[in-house]
Amino acid sequence: MAELAADLDAKLELQAARIQHLERDCDQMLEDYTAVQERVKQLEERLESSQTCSTSAAESDGQDRRLPSPAAPSGQWEQVLSRVSRLTDCKIQDQDLADQEARKKKEVNAVLRNFEQEEGETPDSLKEKVDTLLAGKLDTAITCVSAKRLQKGRSDAAQGIVIVQFEKKQHKIAVFKARGKLAGTTIGLDDDLTILQQQRKNAAWPAFKDFRSRGVKTQWRAEKLFVKEGEHFVEHKVLNL
Repeated sequence: MAELAADLDAKLELQAARIQHLERDCDQMLEDYTAVQERVKQLEERLESSQTCSTSAAESDGQDRRLPSPAAPSGQWEQVLSRVSRLTDCKIQDQDLADQEARKKKEVNAVLRNFEQEEGETPDSLKEKVDTLLAGKLDTAITCVSAKRLQKGRSDAAQGIVIVQFEKKQHKIAVFKARGKLAGTTIGLDDDLTILQQQRKNAAWPAFKDFRSRGVKTQWRAEKLFVKEGEHFVEHKVLNL
């Protein structure tokens, strides 16, 4: 089971790297697309200015000396724009597909935050400690398959982040229903989000802080922010997402 968990972790890291690579490619495509659009706009302005000048000169002489209308920006520009657009769409589709695959692998995972690390901690002792939390504070009969502490950077170590894997998604859901019992502690329990999901959650974070400052009740469901309106929670849509 430990080997399976390690293999899944390796695949997830590879998938995350692939998503980051796709995001960089997509960003570059968008920059190229914007640059091409700006160039086309400049050419159109020059053409319009040229036509205006030639018309004014002809009118001042009382003669019709208009030059033939220059050809519109070459069809090559349209081809470039079309190609950039298609490539951008392909990158976005690949990104979405990679994100969907990553979500499937992470749907049985949860993230513990501020989970104190003990001296001499081992993978087995960490799993035992997580199971103790599940049975004690959360009062469930569920145990985890594995628990892995993230220490890729100082921030991870400082926040005490632990990735917890459950056998089934239903087990994770049952644990999440009990996470309200963590109130009064510093421990947090969240979904294990993909890179794309985390970006969307970050985009919604300012709205979450604003609602909280005004005493509005909110809920996070993965990367989605829900706000209480009347008796129900309604998803708060973030523009441009």
